[in-house]
Parts: sequence; C-alpha cells; structure tokens
Amino acid sequence: MEADQWAAWAAVVQAAAVAPALIVATAALRGERNDRQVDRVLALHQELVAGDLGEVRLRLSERVRREGPGRGEPLRRDELDSSARRDLAHLLSYFERVEAARLAGSVNRELLTELIGRHAAWFDIGIAYDNRKIREALHSLAMAVNEHACAGMDRRVHLSDWGASRRSDFSELTRERYRDLCVLTTPGAARWEWLNGPSKPRVASAYRGDPG
Repeated sequence: MEADQWAAWAAVVQAAAVAPALIVATAALRGERNDRQVDRVLALHQELVAGDLGEVRLRLSERVRREGPGRGEPLRRDELDSSARRDLAHLLSYFERVEAARLAGSVNRELLTELIGRHAAWFDIGIAYDNRKIREALHSLAMAVNEHACAGMDRRVHLSDWGASRRSDFSELTRERYRDLCVLTTPGAARWEWLNGPSKPRVASAYRGDPG
C-alpha cells in the first residue's frame, strides 16, 4: 500500500475512533444545557412564590378575587391606587423577564409550563389586557404555555387539570371575554377545551378595558 493510501486509511481509523467520543461529549453538553434550563426555571419559580414578589403575587391575586360581584374580574391599571399599581408593575416586570428567557430558549419548557405557566395564564385573565409592551409580554407567555399544555393534556397527567383554577376563580362571562381576546391573538386558542364557550366579539373589546 502506497504512502498516500496509508495516510487515508489512518485518517479513516482515527475518525472512527473519535466519533464515539464526540457523541458522548455532545450528549453530555446537551445534558448540562438541560440542567441549566431546569435550574433557571426553579430559580424563577422560587422568586415568584417567595420574598417580596411572592407577597405581591398574593396581594394581587386576592384583589382579583375580590373584584366584581361574586367572581374575579380583571384588574384595570387606571382603576388601581398607587400601591396596587406598583405591585402590578413589579409582577409584570417579572413575567416580562420570564418571557424573554423563554424566547431565548434558556429555560426548560415543560417545567416552565408546570411551575410558572399556571401563574402566568391565571394573571393573563386577572389583569386587563392593554397595548403596553410589558403587558403584551405576559400575554405572549400565557399563550405559549396554554398552547403547550393543551397540546399535551392527553399525554401528561400533571397537566390534566390545566385551567381548573381559572374555571373556578373567574365567571363564565369573564372567560368568554378572555376567549375572544385569545382567538384574536392566537387562532389555535379556539381549540382549547378549558376556554370553550360562545364567542362574543364585542365583549373582547370590553375585556381590553376599552370604553363600552
């Protein structure tokens, strides 16, 4: 065998020896990346349920449940006092950061939906929609986790009760209004079982906090 043939053969042998190591290294990197994504979600969840933000979340959720006759109604920023507005800005700023992390692909999607997505989806009904970017970020996050959860309800037991708290905490009318908003921004929302109900386009305008 000539020298150039030996060289070619040696290159093939070397590549064959390196390939398994590359596969193992790639798998390890993917595992480390997933671990980091899980850790980010766990840290974000801890921030949401504990400390100052945890208290803000509880205050706002209780306020939502008190609004309206008997059932929760969306909070409207221009109807809140200065203290509640600060709470609202704090919570929306948090969800804006979570949505930025989701869009960057730096969080575990499954865990995000389960631990933080439920809160985002609940507050997306509980806070009246407007066109501020900070509010749109919450809606974008809520639409993403709703879509993910509803696509996997049949396969994931832990998502089988998705939407249960929203059905119990908000009136049918409020959910119908919210459904109309969701269908306008996310056409796939029409398939979400927990949002089933008649569509009334005029009510969608009322949900956004517009006059009338």
